[in-house]
Amino acid sequence: KLSELLFKNTGTIIIDEAHILGTERGPTVEAALIRITTLNPDIRLILLSATLSNAQEIAEWITQLNNKPTYILESSWRPVKIDWHTIPVNIENALSYPEKVKILIQSAVSLVHTLLKEEPDTSILFFVWTKTEGYMVKEELEIDRIPCEFHNASLELKQRLFLEEAFNNNKIKVLISTTTLAWGRNTCARHVIILGTRRGLQFVQSWDVIQAGGRAGRTGLAPKGDVWWLYPFTPQDEEFVQQTLSQVPPVISFLIKPEHLAFHLLGEFRYKKETTGPQIVKWFSKTLASKQLNSKTKSIDI
Repeated sequence: KLSELLFKNTGTIIIDEAHILGTERGPTVEAALIRITTLNPDIRLILLSATLSNAQEIAEWITQLNNKPTYILESSWRPVKIDWHTIPVNIENALSYPEKVKILIQSAVSLVHTLLKEEPDTSILFFVWTKTEGYMVKEELEIDRIPCEFHNASLELKQRLFLEEAFNNNKIKVLISTTTLAWGRNTCARHVIILGTRRGLQFVQSWDVIQAGGRAGRTGLAPKGDVWWLYPFTPQDEEFVQQTLSQVPPVISFLIKPEHLAFHLLGEFRYKKETTGPQIVKWFSKTLASKQLNSKTKSIDI
């Protein structure tokens, strides 16, 4: 096949945002790296990440895949300073979840007013965790006559690229977004506002928060960055915020979870790559999940 021929003749693969291995999309990357290194054992792998707390473990796994020494290069240097501001919002008078969200949004809109008043030419990226919240924020801002747009996965690619270009050229002051702009996009702002800690009833992943905050300030585009994280003032939310900002959790393979493992094994069957019992065992032994189970990595929740 053309893809197999391509990888057999590839010298190096670079995986940006490598902490994606610890997300629901991670097993796809994990399975792909296993297949690629099986096709081409001499290939070199370079993983890039700003939020990889268990780098040593990942490095050992990479060596296991390509039998090459893996080196870890660490740096805390950042050309543009980012200041994080956490803003707990009192929601004790809210009787329902939608009311809690409404209070958070009103507090965030008030912050937008303040930032625009202090810096009329500023740019604000406003991150939400769901499209429903995004449309609510857009409605509130428009009621207050603050021009804004909403970047989300429901838009066609052409529309999303148009909004990104307009925002980068300062034609849009306030751009609301789901995590579509948090990962792997070269879009930044003077200010980033992050709304809440949960997607529905579940806490969001810490990487999503850190990635969103990383959009604040960028060399040549914004001289300084400020992140404003508004969240409900409850003990659980306060604990999540403090843990997220103090230590990013380790990358744990989702292939540890039976439903994800079953899905990707079916993929191997589909391409007739690993179809016998011994082949399946050999394939799983190459996964990050296998390494982490054998090394008893902390915080594994099956």
